[in-house]
Formats: sequence, C-alpha cells, structure tokens
Amino acid sequence: MINKVIVWKATNAYGETCHFGIESLAKAWAKEEGSVEKIDGICRDFKIASINGITRFDVDADNALFDLIGGLKSFVLCGYNHQGEEVFQSTVADGADALWIMERCKLKLLNIIDE
Repeated sequence: MINKVIVWKATNAYGETCHFGIESLAKAWAKEEGSVEKIDGICRDFKIASINGITRFDVDADNALFDLIGGLKSFVLCGYNHQGEEVFQSTVADGADALWIMERCKLKLLNIIDE
C-alpha cells in the first residue's frame, strides 16, 4: 500500500527515534533536547495510527483529510490555507443546506464540552 502522508521523525536526547503524523506530538516526544524532522513524500507499507477523537494536539490537515477519503457522503470544509486566507469548500450545492450542516456540527462541537 502506498500513501502520500506527512510524517514527523522525532529524535530524543538519547538518539532514539519515533515517527508521528502530528508535529506537536513529535515535539512533545522529543522534548527540548531532541529534534523533529519533516519527512514529506511517499511512504510504502507505512502503518499510520490515526487519532479519531479529541486531542490537545493540532492534527496535520493533509493527514486528517486523507483519513476521510471514501468515508463521507458530503462535507462542508472551512479553514485557512498556508497564506492565512479563509477557505470554504462544500459538496452541498444549496447554501442553506451547507449552513445547516455547519450549524449542526457547531452544536455537536459545543456539546463535546459537556461529555
């Protein structure tokens, strides 16, 4: 299996290495004494463990989107590109339906705090 993913190689102060899909998690593992290196490209037979839940660490956007391939009926995506500009993409043609999806997901996000 071939996947195009971004992987972060963390090396701790003792020279041990570990690979992560989340840069901030790699930095936390390597600590201040260690280092983190971005490995960009094709990874062959590389097993990626995804975090499908709540985390205190930011998740790489490309990896998160890659995990969703084939699993969505429709989506509304809001975010920022690398230049800091707002980005909006929707597979739902009707603006009112897209806004309804966003509001339902906003409610779900707000309710996570109560769980």
